[in-house]
Amino acid sequence: MTKIYVATSSVMSNHLTPLQVCERIIGSVEDLARICGQSAKAGYQWRRGSQWRDAGDFPATRHQRAILAHAARKGLPLEADWLIFGASEREVDLALAAHAARSTSGLSLADMAAADLQGMAAQ
Repeated sequence: MTKIYVATSSVMSNHLTPLQVCERIIGSVEDLARICGQSAKAGYQWRRGSQWRDAGDFPATRHQRAILAHAARKGLPLEADWLIFGASEREVDLALAAHAARSTSGLSLADMAAADLQGMAAQ
């Protein structure tokens, strides 16, 4: 399924940049810079745009890969397309709430998927 991103004034009012998404899900801008192999203070520059990228975008694809790999290792709910397009506050909040629910239930994603399949088969 292809996702289509439409920018409208009502959508953009609560739209987070890729950097803001990662700050909510992973940690501070300094943490993100370290994950990317940069000095802790380098990430602050990402909040401002440059002639090569918009404000809140990561400067290189290798940084996006490093962040995505870190999130996967930690089991954090970061979607790859959020590193390019950002996401709405609601999307991120829902992903974090679902992650917290899984964490407190003690079930892995595989366990939850298996339970869903068993429930569907029983119907």
